[in-house]
Amino acid sequence: MRQQKPWYERGMNQRSCQLLQQSFDSSAVLAGLQDQQQAAAAAGGAAPQLHILTIIGSNTPQARVESSPLLQSLPPGQRSRVTVLQAETRMGHGLQGFGAYGAKIIELYKYVSDSSIPPTDLVLLTDAFDVVMDAQAIASIPDKFAAVTNSSSSSSGGSGGSLAVLFAAERACWPDITRWSCYPQLQHTPYRYLNAGGLVGHVGYLRALLQPLMGLVSSWTDDQRFYSTAYLALREQHGFHIDSGCEVFQTLNQVDLMAGELLFDAERGGWFNVETNSYPVLMHGNGNTKDAFFGEVLPKVAGGWHWLNNSKTR
Repeated sequence: MRQQKPWYERGMNQRSCQLLQQSFDSSAVLAGLQDQQQAAAAAGGAAPQLHILTIIGSNTPQARVESSPLLQSLPPGQRSRVTVLQAETRMGHGLQGFGAYGAKIIELYKYVSDSSIPPTDLVLLTDAFDVVMDAQAIASIPDKFAAVTNSSSSSSGGSGGSLAVLFAAERACWPDITRWSCYPQLQHTPYRYLNAGGLVGHVGYLRALLQPLMGLVSSWTDDQRFYSTAYLALREQHGFHIDSGCEVFQTLNQVDLMAGELLFDAERGGWFNVETNSYPVLMHGNGNTKDAFFGEVLPKVAGGWHWLNNSKTR
């Protein structure tokens, strides 16, 4: 008798995937996106500004923020580039998980709702306590984003391209592991699934995406489930992209550093992904990878900073 695969390996059938996509009402998002696209065209061809954000909980002390891997991976003169938004609720940080990740959606929406920010500006949102950034590569983010999304977001400016958003990608389908069968099959990379720990997108796109959906969001909404549902409904044809080539974001879940899948380039000062032939700008120790992140990645990128003890190791 043929042994049946475990339920999670069987995934969702085609009909279930279609029902999941139909459960997401994309009509309001697409209407808002059209309005934002018109506003972007009217804004002209100025080079977009890059806004770097991270969001912390109401329970997070300022000293802990200042000693976070994200800020410590940047030279002191560049740390002011990161805008730290404080949510109105407690959130997980570091190794202490309180959930409430829907607060990140809420605070992001508040930020992009500021009408003084042009729709063509870019917002990069990242976690702080398990992420490091290659400071020398920050300037490359608009060009990398434009290349991946085929939009007009390069550092040289330009108009006429489509608004878009780019999320980090990872190897594991989470939190709904049976959704793996709903994602597109990719031959060139194992990074198939959306990770909500990092995103970069046009302000106009994020406004259009979030505004009609905020009634569904609370502090306890699972942000990764929320965004992955939106991705599976909108996909690349509607400007929603996943960084499967790890051009901007590198997640560590299910990555074997000891096998040489990622190599540290000491001369360049950044990590190289052998499989995707790319130098990611941000490294995210998501999932069960804290030992690898704090033991291997952080010391190299952040100059030996030991976050757990708030002290230098060398």
